[in-house]
Amino acid sequence: TGGFHSCGVTSSMLVCWGRDTDDQVSDAPTTGSYAEVKLGLKHSCSRNTSGNLACWGRDLSGCTSPPSGSYSSLTVGEYHGCAIDFSGNVACWGRDVDGEASPPTWKFAAISAGASHTCGILASSGGLDCWGSNGGGATSAPATTGYTALACGKQHCCAIDSTGGIDCWGDDTFKQSTPPTSVVWVDISAGRYHTCAWTSSGYGTCWGQDSFLQATIP
Repeated sequence: TGGFHSCGVTSSMLVCWGRDTDDQVSDAPTTGSYAEVKLGLKHSCSRNTSGNLACWGRDLSGCTSPPSGSYSSLTVGEYHGCAIDFSGNVACWGRDVDGEASPPTWKFAAISAGASHTCGILASSGGLDCWGSNGGGATSAPATTGYTALACGKQHCCAIDSTGGIDCWGDDTFKQSTPPTSVVWVDISAGRYHTCAWTSSGYGTCWGQDSFLQATIP
């Protein structure tokens, strides 16, 4: 989901809906096969099954102009994006006011973008590295290693360690960086001010801002 729009990938197409003031919905590709789609505040980006990137919507600071090439994963912030190629190198584009689109040269296994920052899991050690705005402490990641999954919200991130526990850092105004304990987690996702995680059996829970029941799983 983006600021006021959503997109999804079906078995045969990419579908978007919601607010379309900047063509973030109507300019979505209508042909091709897609592996994933990620949304910014007023733009959208996709990665097709060949690994190629495409973006559409509001083009602030080049956020809809991704690099060419083939990539294994994609993440999008408010007005920037980053992708990992098949060698583990990260390329970023778009707004770079706080360095959010200026990645380090390490190789990464996973990355996730917040509003104006990006964090990644290092391929070599499972450690964490972040770049961009440190608003709320968003780039002040733990110095430990062995992380397996990562998700960032507006100014916070959470990561699953090798034991299935969760470490979070950054803004905790709504307790979005205060995860549950004593559970083994395998997957994680973050919204602007809330976070959700799941176990291998499919059990899920969320924490953080719940003003619109976004942290209340039905």
